[in-house]
Amino acid sequence: IDIPTKTELVAHQRTEDEVAECIGADWVCYQDLKELEDSVREVNSRITRFDSSCFSGKYVTGDISTEYFDELQLTRNNEIMHEKIPSSVTLLQLNSSTRVEMSNKESFTLRKSNGEHKKG
Repeated sequence: IDIPTKTELVAHQRTEDEVAECIGADWVCYQDLKELEDSVREVNSRITRFDSSCFSGKYVTGDISTEYFDELQLTRNNEIMHEKIPSSVTLLQLNSSTRVEMSNKESFTLRKSNGEHKKG
């Protein structure tokens, strides 16, 4: 199963307004998890537990940690970078939205996640 890491999600480090703009919505709001679970219980009181681990980060196995996801993200990002970037290019990640690609140590391309780039 190919599940995105948190940095690949549209809402990562974005405000509600920025998410709305990215997905072409008029506005975005988030519902509190407890309120969501309570509203479902109002409709069906027989439901006593939810598997909301993807929202809460509390997994039923008890052995999934933040460190596990950090390592998974690092591994996944490294694998993706090696697949997409030619071997002649050195990649330096500056932050989650900007990176520098250097070719032959004489030229570079500064790329932003919004598609903007500058060659030098």
